Amino acid sequence: MYFIPSSQFINHGFDVEMMLTVSCREVGMDCDYVCKGETEEDIMKNAEGHAMKDHGYKPEDLMTPELREKIRSHIKRS
Repeated sequence: MYFIPSSQFINHGFDVEMMLTVSCREVGMDCDYVCKGETEEDIMKNAEGHAMKDHGYKPEDLMTPELREKIRSHIKRS
């Protein structure tokens, strides 16, 4: 038995994708919703839709440069 570094991992027919996540709570809300996506832009769109639907934000109140950076700083890769 030997160890293969993840950088040398070979996909043997399995769909291996990196999922990005960020929780609403991590960016300062009292909410357990978790935004998921394959890209940072997916996360931003997911967060924007959630904020309008579940927190009552208006489009003009969302995605300021400060908020985008706050979300970006809490994105986790899994």
